[in-house]
Amino acid sequence: MAAEAAQNASRGDIATLHESIARLQAVARDPGLFRDEAQRFMSLIAAASGNRVLAILVEALHRMPGESGSWWDENECRSAVRSYGRTVEAIEGGHSDEARSIMAKSLASAQRRTAPAAHPRWHRLPGRCPTRGEGEEAVREITAIQMALPADTELWLGGADARRAAADIQAFRGWVLDDLNTIEAELARIAAGAPRSA
Repeated sequence: MAAEAAQNASRGDIATLHESIARLQAVARDPGLFRDEAQRFMSLIAAASGNRVLAILVEALHRMPGESGSWWDENECRSAVRSYGRTVEAIEGGHSDEARSIMAKSLASAQRRTAPAAHPRWHRLPGRCPTRGEGEEAVREITAIQMALPADTELWLGGADARRAAADIQAFRGWVLDDLNTIEAELARIAAGAPRSA
């Protein structure tokens, strides 16, 4: 998502991301306000990616019950702000690989900070789908994300090459969602609290 934003963000998108970073710095002492602004920041990155489906999906995931982030202390919030700031700098510079790497590390760090009792049934980890030509790098990245997440986490891949990428991942335990009707049905299922059917 951040890599796509580095390729597609407008000057207005960059300015809005910088404003969000300033708000995140201002609310770092209040975990609830920080969570709300961090979710807004992720939605802004998704919108800056130019991928409307991804932006809608990220926004929908933020509206669902689950992960709150309210267990973060001020130091963890400030660390996240620094990481988000570096992500925005990479996006602004058009450095796709750097933006992707920083965001992936930040999300992995956030996942590790989550208290075991606070893990919801579904974890939201805004991610990315490989684009044509990325091949082995994308498979390695998705494999690393899958390994970092608890076994009961649903991992979704979407996009034109998602089915190919999933086939290349050893023991892929996720779903390929390659059409909007399927995505809509799955979001409704999660919002209703229903488990995934086999």
